[in-house]
Formats: sequence, C-alpha cells, structure tokens
Amino acid sequence: SLLSAFLLFQVQPVISKFILPWFGGSPGVWTTCMLFFQCVLFLGYAYAHLLTLLPRRTQWIIHGILILAAAATLPISPAESWKPVGNEPPEGRILLLLLATVGLPYFVLSSTSPLVQVWFNRSNPGGRPWRLYALSNVGSLVALLSYPFFFERQLNVLQQTLLWSAAFGLFVVFSLLCVWKDNSIEESSDQATGEDDGPTPPIQWWQRILWVFLPACATALLLAATNHVCQDVAVIPFLWVVPLSLYLITFIICFDHERWYQPWFWGILTIGAIFLASGYHLIPDEVRLPYMVGDVEKISLEWLKNYRAELAICFGAMFFGCMVCHGELVRLKPSPKHLTQFYLLMSAGGALGGLTVSLVAPRVFDRYVEWPIGLMVMLVIACAALLHQAFKSKSSGAKAILALLSGMAGVAGFMFLGTWGFEDEPRIARARNFYGAISVFEDFDQEYGEEYRQLYHGGIIHGLQNMGPGDREEPVSYYGHHTGIGKALDNFATKPNARVGIVGMGTATALVYGKKGNTFRIYEINPQIIEFSKKYFTYQDDFIARGGQL
Repeated sequence: SLLSAFLLFQVQPVISKFILPWFGGSPGVWTTCMLFFQCVLFLGYAYAHLLTLLPRRTQWIIHGILILAAAATLPISPAESWKPVGNEPPEGRILLLLLATVGLPYFVLSSTSPLVQVWFNRSNPGGRPWRLYALSNVGSLVALLSYPFFFERQLNVLQQTLLWSAAFGLFVVFSLLCVWKDNSIEESSDQATGEDDGPTPPIQWWQRILWVFLPACATALLLAATNHVCQDVAVIPFLWVVPLSLYLITFIICFDHERWYQPWFWGILTIGAIFLASGYHLIPDEVRLPYMVGDVEKISLEWLKNYRAELAICFGAMFFGCMVCHGELVRLKPSPKHLTQFYLLMSAGGALGGLTVSLVAPRVFDRYVEWPIGLMVMLVIACAALLHQAFKSKSSGAKAILALLSGMAGVAGFMFLGTWGFEDEPRIARARNFYGAISVFEDFDQEYGEEYRQLYHGGIIHGLQNMGPGDREEPVSYYGHHTGIGKALDNFATKPNARVGIVGMGTATALVYGKKGNTFRIYEINPQIIEFSKKYFTYQDDFIARGGQL
C-alpha cells in the first residue's frame, strides 16, 4: 500500500514536468493533469467498490490480470508524436496523452488502497482500516516532497519516467506475490460478505451529498490556490508540490484519528486565514502612527509585501480550508462495511472539483476568480462547522459565542471578499483560455497628456504602447533603446534584408526596430495574445506599412 501510494503521487509531477514545455509552460498543464488523475482515481475506486462484491478468489484473479496488463504498457515516457500541432485545444491532447501513457498503471495504483483496506478489514474484524488510508497518504507525501528536492535535481525527465517504470515493475512483483500467498490461505466464511459487526445505521442521502461536496470544495481550493500562485511566476513543480503536500497532510491528520479534528479550533483558524488572504491586497506599504513613538512616526509593512509572504498566506488559507473539509468528511464517515462506497463518492467529489477548475472555469470566467470564490465557499463551510459545534455544545455560553462568531465572520467575510477579485477596472478587453487570463487596459497620463495601452498576462505586464499619433513607434517598457534587446536590434535590424526571430509576441513592441526589407518571425503559442496584439496595438500594422515582412 505504501509503495502504490508513493508511485501514485510520484508520477504526477514526473509526467507533468515531462510534457510541460510541449504546451507552453502554462499553469493549465498542471490543472489538466490533476483533472485526469482525479478522474482516473474515481474510476479506480469505482472498480474497487465493484470488485469487492465478488468472491475473494475472483477478486485476486481479475486484479492480477489487470496488474499484468498495466505492466505491459511500460515505460511511461510519452512519444514525440504526442507533441501538439496546429491550434487544437490543448486540454484534449493532454488528456489523451496521459490516458495512453499512464492511464492503466495509474488506474491499478488508485484501486490498491481501498482494496487493501477492505481485505485488511475482512481479515481483521474490528480493526481500524481508516488508519491505512492515513498511512498510504504518508507514502504519497514522501513521493511529493522527494521530487523537487531529489529526483528533479538528480535526474532528467526521461530518466525519471524510466525509474518510475522500474519501480512499478517492483510493485507488480510484490502484488503478484500477495495474490499467490492469499490464494494459499483458506477463506473464512465471512470474507465474501465482509465483516460481521452487527447492524449499522443506514446511510442518509444528505451524507452521500456531503461525501461528494466536501472533497469537491477541497480539491477546487487546492487547484485555485495553485493557479493563483503560478499565474505570475514560472510554473515549476515546487509550486505544484507544496499545496498538494499540504492537501495530503490534512488527509493524514484527519484520517489518523478523530481527535485531531476539533471543529471550533480549525474553524476559527480557517476564518482568520481567509480574512488574511482576502485582505492581503489591501495591506498598505506603511502605516502612519497617530503620534510619535520616540523617533518613529510610521511603520513599514514592506516585509509583508513580498512573494514569500503571499505564498505563506495563500497556502495557509488553503491548508486550513482543506482541514475543515476533510475533518467534517471524517466526522461523517460510515462504518467499514461501506468503506468502498465512501471512497468512491469522495473521489467523485475530487473529480468534480478538478473538472470545475480545469475545464468549466476557463470557459465561464474571463479572469481567475476561482480563488476568491473558493475562499467564500470555505468561509461558509467553516461557519457552518462552528454553528454545528455550537448546537452540539452543552454550555449555553459556548453556544452563544460560537454562533455569534460564525455569524459575524460570515457577514464580514462576504463584505471583505467582495472588494477583491471582482472589481471592474478601466479596461477595454479581457479574455481567458488554457494559457491564462489576458487583459488590455487604457491609461491616461494627466501630467504629459499621453494615452497608453497596456497588455497584461495575469498580473504581469507584457508590453505597452503610447497611442499618440507621433509616439506609436517609440519603443517603451522592456524594449527601450537602453535595454539589451533594444541595443541588439538597433545594431542588427539596420542590416539590409535582416531576418529576426522572436519567441513570445506580447504587444509585438520589438517590431518598432524593423526597417524596410527586414523579415521578423514571431513564435507565439497563445492565440489570444495574437488576437489582442493585432486588434488593440498598432506595432504589427506599422511595421508592415514601413515595408517589413511579418
């Protein structure tokens, strides 16, 4: 179980890092991969649930055949033929690529944990199979943390896939040994039907809904947090691994024992973290004191306005939110008789959360709003957990305090979150696709009477243009005459019939250096950038008008 859990989560950064350059290094690569893994995890749990309905020997025969079939698909290194061509949507190609390379091995690995827990429970009636789930997540956590600190540094991507394939071969050997050993043991009379612990309370419909809803919210928050921190920074495995590791830690804590989750404690921490995360953009650079304290009249808050602090606040809010979701999930778990059904619905929720962030959100929203929406949903869940705890409390004082706290937090939180992520800044265009959110803003400089247009990818400026009639062909921003690219093109583009290749279009500002007879070729993977650059900026048209070829 530990080996399968290790391989289950090790393959995620391995294969994602392998194909990341093929699809432009977009955060969408990771979220699409996560969607695939969540969906296959659901299918693996569904298979495990159905398999446990069969006689024990039949289970092992079917599972053994499936393990051998998965081994036949190794190694998992994607072929060059899977590289994207043309302008087809990247999501479909990524999903097909993953299905062809890691689909069957991942399916087998995902079914191992629930199957082992069911077999353990049948062999050890009265045991605590839930702890096996916590222990398997420890193996998953080791896999994730070891990747950026060891495997990524020591091995190239091809070596990583080959090593993983060899480790999967070891898993196959161990699994087949278990099949042989288990078949040599005579089945007990209760193994075909499960443990016999007497009657258990029936599962209510609302419990099943929460088994899906809570994991869906936690997974959506995980992916929203990852997108939030990656959209303005390089998409690197470290920024994938940290939030996913924190997500797994909440599973380990909650499923190890019920005593680790106290709703009032984690609920209050979650509400506080949400307020901090939603108000981070409102923190000023400095605070002026109402009166002098010695020689100090203001306090600088620059130490809070850096990327490390933002990462800590963002991941902290995500961790506490997932802790409440998974804690409430464990509080609602059924008896071990319904173990596979519980895991099946839980994985369905995870797949639903991944589907929402990866495929639905980019087609519904024109910007990244999953993070503030996720914080709002987590605020509701945390307040609901506090209210439930208040109603359960025997102390009238505790009831009043928790109820008042949750009510105040809910009202204030929605007012606070409403100031962030949904404001309508002065803009002339905005769009979002697989590669990110693109915006075009207009700005007027009152002092100089100049009008500018700026292109943003997320929160990073990708070029601007002075829209004044006599200033449109003046290089600005990163492309001025004093910059490295400016000096290089000033020298090179003066040559007759110069040919220049540029990776990344932005606003196409570099074209201002082009002269008559020059040929510039720009390589851009994002069709939305190409459209906005042509539609809202004049660099391309001006270059062609001067006699250049593009």
